[in-house]
Amino acid sequence: MRVQRGLAAIGLGMLGGYVGTKVLEPVSMKLYEWEPEADRRREDAVRPGPPHFIAARKTAQLLGLDLGAPPGLKRAPDPPLNRA
Repeated sequence: MRVQRGLAAIGLGMLGGYVGTKVLEPVSMKLYEWEPEADRRREDAVRPGPPHFIAARKTAQLLGLDLGAPPGLKRAPDPPLNRA
């Protein structure tokens, strides 16, 4: 019974994450379209890389690994991880 409840909770969490991502994607795109071009350029200039590279680097950092910078991308220092 506990295992079934745990699996159901994991499944619902995965489903909720998927639905939330699909709902948030068009909202984020619309907000990006409305953002002034000068602000977008300033933000792009300081971004340390594509979001999936940033997420992979942070995950590796949590595991004690250093992936280095992806080829052709500038590397900004990783922000400290919030482990609170």
